[in-house]
Amino acid sequence: MAKHIVVLSSDPDLIGRLRAPLELYFYEVDIEAADTDVVDAVARHNPVVVILGHGTARTAPEEWAYERRIMERLEANSGTGRPAVFSITSRHIPPDLMGAYLCDMYLREPFDPKALLAFIRRMTAPVPE
Repeated sequence: MAKHIVVLSSDPDLIGRLRAPLELYFYEVDIEAADTDVVDAVARHNPVVVILGHGTARTAPEEWAYERRIMERLEANSGTGRPAVFSITSRHIPPDLMGAYLCDMYLREPFDPKALLAFIRRMTAPVPE
């Protein structure tokens, strides 16, 4: 059974660059418009990862506000847990400050598809008991 990844983006170029490598590694990619209610999308698809595709049209404050809304909605409705959340962004986030931000992982544009796949595998690997 394929693992689902939800991509919240309205940027067709970004969607194309995400879909190809993810499907190559047998992920089921579910595309939702950027303004889709994330809780509804998670309920419909039960993803292991949600990718926020900002594109280049948003300013940094707009991206942070969007991420905060997404994360607050997921946390408030998580029940037993929530999927990992990745942000594809044009802004630079120093690795030592990564934990101070909202999402679980950030990839800066232009992103390396191999790095994206490595992050997804790491974030979704089973936790040893």
